[in-house]
Amino acid sequence: MKTLMITCSVWRMIAVGVLGIACFAIRCPAQDNLARRSEIEAAMRRANEYYQSHYLLGTAVWNRGAYHGGNLRAFQMLGLAADRDYSISWALANNWSLGPESGGSADADAQACAQTYLDLYELDPQPVRKAAIKARYDVLVADPAADDDWWWIDAFYMAGPTFARLSRIENNPAYFTQLEQMYAHMKSTRGLFDPARGLWYRDATAKARTGANTPQFWGRGNGWVIAACARILAQLPSSDPRRTEFSSMLQTMAAALLPLQGADGFWRSNLLFPTQYSNPETSSTAFFTYALAYGVNEGLLDSAVYGPVVERAWAGLTTIALNAEGRLGYVQPIGAAPGAATFDGQQDYGYGAFMLLGCEMLRSLGGPAPVSAVAGANRSPVDLDANYDEHVLLAATASVVRDSSPVTYSWWLGSILLGEGPVLDVAFPLGSHTVTLQITHGSDPVYSDSTNVTVASATPAAITVTAIGNQVGNTPQNTLDGSLATRWSQDGSAQWIAYQLPVTVTLDHVAIAFYSGDIRRSFFDLQLSTDGVNWTMVYSGASSGSGLGLETFSFPAQLARHVRYMGYGNSASIWNSLTEVSIPMPQTTDSYDGDADGVPDAWELNHLGTTDRTALSVLAGTGQTVRDAYITGADPAALQNESAMSIEAGSADGFRLRLLPLAAFGPGYAGKTRKYRVVTSTSLTPATWQAVPGYESITGDNIPIFIPVTASTGTRFYRAVIWLE
Repeated sequence: MKTLMITCSVWRMIAVGVLGIACFAIRCPAQDNLARRSEIEAAMRRANEYYQSHYLLGTAVWNRGAYHGGNLRAFQMLGLAADRDYSISWALANNWSLGPESGGSADADAQACAQTYLDLYELDPQPVRKAAIKARYDVLVADPAADDDWWWIDAFYMAGPTFARLSRIENNPAYFTQLEQMYAHMKSTRGLFDPARGLWYRDATAKARTGANTPQFWGRGNGWVIAACARILAQLPSSDPRRTEFSSMLQTMAAALLPLQGADGFWRSNLLFPTQYSNPETSSTAFFTYALAYGVNEGLLDSAVYGPVVERAWAGLTTIALNAEGRLGYVQPIGAAPGAATFDGQQDYGYGAFMLLGCEMLRSLGGPAPVSAVAGANRSPVDLDANYDEHVLLAATASVVRDSSPVTYSWWLGSILLGEGPVLDVAFPLGSHTVTLQITHGSDPVYSDSTNVTVASATPAAITVTAIGNQVGNTPQNTLDGSLATRWSQDGSAQWIAYQLPVTVTLDHVAIAFYSGDIRRSFFDLQLSTDGVNWTMVYSGASSGSGLGLETFSFPAQLARHVRYMGYGNSASIWNSLTEVSIPMPQTTDSYDGDADGVPDAWELNHLGTTDRTALSVLAGTGQTVRDAYITGADPAALQNESAMSIEAGSADGFRLRLLPLAAFGPGYAGKTRKYRVVTSTSLTPATWQAVPGYESITGDNIPIFIPVTASTGTRFYRAVIWLE
C-alpha cells in the first residue's frame, strides 16, 4: 500500500508532504495499563533486537543456551516470529546437538541448549529436535552415579528444567525422579544449601572459604537456583505434589534475598558483602526478579511484600543497565565467584534473564498490549543525486496486532499528517526529521512509536571545469590547482571558462586571480546558472590591475550550480588569462531555509521552481485569501507545472478544490485506480480531521477532479489522503 498526502489551507499551503514506577500484579488491572504493557514490551524488544543484531549465532555452549531459553519465552509471550526464527537458526547451525563443553554431553552445561530445543520441539514436533536430549537423559536415568553430576549449583539451571520438561513431553515420570535425586544430592548430600541463611554456596570450594567477605554466597549462582525453581514449576500443574520442594525453595530464597536488595533495585555480586563489589550486577538481579515475579504471579509470594521489590529491580534494570540502543550492561563476566561488573559488561545470559523477567512483568498485567507499534529503525540516507531530498519507505511491518480488531496506521511529522497505511513512501528534504507512527485500535489509546530520518548532503565532489578552448599547455584545470604559476589562456572576445559545482549552493561572490594582474586589467562578465542552460549575469566589470592575488567580486546572493566567466580580453591585448578561481562551497548552504517554512530553499527551487511561496491571491466571491496548493516532492517540469491540488473559485457560495491525479501520483501510476478521501479541519490537531463525503476513488488518468467546498471564515485546512489498491 502506498499513500500520498496533499495538504492545502484556505489561506496557505502546509509545506511538507508526501513526502513514576507503575504498580505490579493485583495493584494494576491490565485494562488500565496499556501504556505500561507497551513500555515493558518496548524495553524487551529493544534489548533483544540489540542482542540479535550484535551477536553471532555461535555454538550450543551453555551461555548461548541461557540466552535462547529467554528468547523462546519472549516468543511465547510476544509472538514475534523473528525471535522464534533466530533460535531455529541457532539450533540448525548446531545440528540440534548438545553443547561443545569439554566434559561432553554428560556435562550439565552442555545440556543448557536443551530447554530451547524442547521449546522448538513443542512448536513443531520433529523428532530430530529432541533426539540428542532424550538419548543423553536416558543414559542419566539409567546411571546411579549420575546423581553426583551436579557438583556446582549452576548445573541445576542448565539441566534441571529440561528433566521436568522432558518428563512432561514424554509422559515419563522417570525423568522427573532423576531430577529430584540429583537436586537432593546437590542440596543435602553435598550440602551446598545453607538452611540457616536460605542461600546456596556455589560449590565445595566456596563453602570452605574463610577470611574476609565470607561466607561467600555468589549472586548469579543463587540466581541460577531460584530461576531454575521457577522454570521447573512452570512444567508442573498446580495440583502436582512434586511442586512442594521447589515452591518451598523459591519462597525460602525469596525471603533471604528480600533484605539484600540495594536502593537502586540491584543485588550485588557477593550477596552478604555488597561493598566488596559495589557495582550493580544485572544477571543476578534479573534472575532473582524473574523468580520473584513468577512467585507473585503464581500466588506463592505476597504481592504487597514482593511487588515493590520487583518494580524497584525493573526500574533499575531499565534505567541503569539498559541504554536507549538496547545494550544491557553491568553483567558480571563468566566466572565462578563474585566479581566486578561495568556498564560495558554484557553477556548472553544477562539478555536471557531480562527476557524471562519481562515476560513475568507482562503476565502480571494480563499479557502484552493488543498492539505493538514499531516505526522501524532510524535511517540516514545521503542525497547522492543532489536533488535536496531522498525517498524513504516508512514501514510499520514490524508492528504486531494481536487480535482481529481493525486498526488504522498514520504517519506524522509533528502535527502534520504525512499519510496513512502500514507502508508509506516519503520524500524527505535535507535535515533531521522525527516521524511518529500512530496506530488506532478500537477505543484503546493511540499506540505510537517514532523513528528518525536524517537526510545528509553528499560529500562534495571536486568542481569540474570546462572552457570554449585554451592555448596549448594553459588548460582550464590550471585554474583549480592552487598555484598562481599556472594559468588558463584563450584569445578573443566572448571566450568562456565554466565551473560545475557538485551541488547547488547560494553564491554571493567569486574570487579570481589574473595572469599579469599587477600590470593590466581584465574585462569580463560573471554568469550563474542552476541547470547549465539558462544563465543570469551577476557581475560585469574588470579586475583591479594592481595585484597577482585573488580578487573578490561580489553580487546579490542567489542559487547556482554553474559559474561562467565570459572574458573580453584585457587592457593590453585580446587574451583572457586566469591563474586561479575560488568558488565558496559552504557546507550549510544546502539546508538554508530563507523563508523559515521548514523546507530548504534549494529543495524548493529544485522541486517547485521557485523559493517564493508567500505570494497570495484572493479567491473571487469568497473573501478568502489563499495560496496556490501543490504537492511537495513533485517535479513541476515533469508535471507541466500543474499542481496536484489547488484552490479555485467555484459556485457563488464557495470555492472548489481541484485535484489532478497525474500530478498527485506521478506518471508511474497511470492506468491504476486509487482510493482516496478528502479530510478537512480548522487546525492541524489529529483528532479534529473530518471527511468530506462523496469521494472514494480516482482513475489513472489526468482528468481533474473538482470538489466543492463551502466558504468559511478563518483558517481551514484540506488534505487528500490517497492510497493504491
